[in-house]
Amino acid sequence: MLAGVFPENFLSQGLHNYVSATAFVAIIAAQLLIWLGLKSEDSEIWGKYKTYSLISGLLSIILVILLKVAILYGFYPGLVQRAFLIVPWIWIGITGLKLYSLQKKIL
Repeated sequence: MLAGVFPENFLSQGLHNYVSATAFVAIIAAQLLIWLGLKSEDSEIWGKYKTYSLISGLLSIILVILLKVAILYGFYPGLVQRAFLIVPWIWIGITGLKLYSLQKKIL
């Protein structure tokens, strides 16, 4: 939300970039920490979600590096940014669905 409050223009570019970088690092950390936390958990309950979190986190790292390269060289940074953002957003959605399905099993 703060990246929208501080749009990328000449007055607030620093704030926009700081807030965005913080959010990018946080979502990548969340993906990898979820994988790490579930690494020793029951495979029957979490299934392929553990592996999916790892793959999603690693793909996010690769895409954020490509985003930095795209920004430095002016090679379609908006496109690369959207490619990066879609991976964690899908991960968030799948995480919600996984938690919802587990909640239904408990009740």
